[in-house]
Amino acid sequence: MFEYDATLKLLLRGSAAATIQALSGLTIDRWLNVEVPNVESLRVDLLGESADGTLLHIELQSSNQPSMARRMLEYGVAIMRRYDRYPEQSCCMSARIDRR
Repeated sequence: MFEYDATLKLLLRGSAAATIQALSGLTIDRWLNVEVPNVESLRVDLLGESADGTLLHIELQSSNQPSMARRMLEYGVAIMRRYDRYPEQSCCMSARIDRR
């Protein structure tokens, strides 16, 4: 399979600009590196399984982070890859209230 993929990639990157245009409607100016290394180790805070097999993922946060939605998606996909099902997800934020 790898040989077939490699050959097809070479053909499409090289002289198949019209094919790419027809397939996608785009003209590609440059091809990007398609190797996406995974160098981080994801650790979820809590992952439970109910009696019926439903997974529940709970992430605990101490502050509001703009990237949290993306992280929850990444966690969910990683869990799905490992357990072959997508978890129900919840993010719990505990914030300190300043009572000055």
